Amino acid sequence: MNDHKQGWVSREQISIPPIEKKGYPSMVLIRPTTRHVEIKTSRPVLRPFVYRLKTDEKIAVTADAFVLGKGSQADYIIGGNSAISRTHVRISKRDDHYYLEDLGSSNHTYVNDDLLQGEVALEDGMLFKMADETFRFALEGGQEDA
Repeated sequence: MNDHKQGWVSREQISIPPIEKKGYPSMVLIRPTTRHVEIKTSRPVLRPFVYRLKTDEKIAVTADAFVLGKGSQADYIIGGNSAISRTHVRISKRDDHYYLEDLGSSNHTYVNDDLLQGEVALEDGMLFKMADETFRFALEGGQEDA
């Protein structure tokens, strides 16, 4: 049979050399599974306070609309001063800024010795008077979870 002339040969006639491995051995690397860990951080925040200078009271402003006065409907009741109205002033928070507004008090509110009409933006350390008593607005640092 002359099949080899047409490109066909028997298996016995074929010699295949062994495979030589060169370089690094073949390995399958399996990565450890990735675990997502939530990292809690805290960021500094400024919290608003009002200091009553006559008594050294520190009043935390705890609402976005916080009323000071001597009446029971105020968020913080200021005692011992009959010149202060039942709902004397409101401190409001809008867009990360604080504002002071007189609520039609009998003995008025003064900011830097000027009569308050309408509302004024409060800044850290600003003094204001409710009737005849002086208060100081303060922003103090604290931590808040992110």
